[in-house]
Amino acid sequence: MVKVKEECKTYINHRPDETKLYKIIQENYASFISSLEICGKVVPKYIREEFDKYLECGIHAYGVILRHCENCDKDEAVAFSCKKRGFCPSCTARRMAETAVHIVDNIMPNVAVRQYVVTFPYLLRRWLSINKEMLAKVVKITW
Repeated sequence: MVKVKEECKTYINHRPDETKLYKIIQENYASFISSLEICGKVVPKYIREEFDKYLECGIHAYGVILRHCENCDKDEAVAFSCKKRGFCPSCTARRMAETAVHIVDNIMPNVAVRQYVVTFPYLLRRWLSINKEMLAKVVKITW
């Protein structure tokens, strides 16, 4: 009996360095940070980390893992991703898809779902945001 190999699925890198967002950040990030420092303002560490990780996301120079395909016996280098929650389109899209799968597979089948949207006029919203006791009463009545 001859074993037929399954068709190989080649990983396609997302190439963030070719996007407009990446180019804009790469070209302007350093000057933006330095201009803020000249004005005496400091960018919080977590924001700097977000930008730095985004600029490394999907770039082979910052780290790869080798993926081996059993069917065709090929090795592929897959670049590390930033895994941040900020503005990286690739990582936030992946996180959104994983969350949606989790909700559909693990939460939705076990719960009857019904959604209602209640809105109030703008002036009433402002007043309710200040008056917590009244907000609690309105929520109880609405519920």
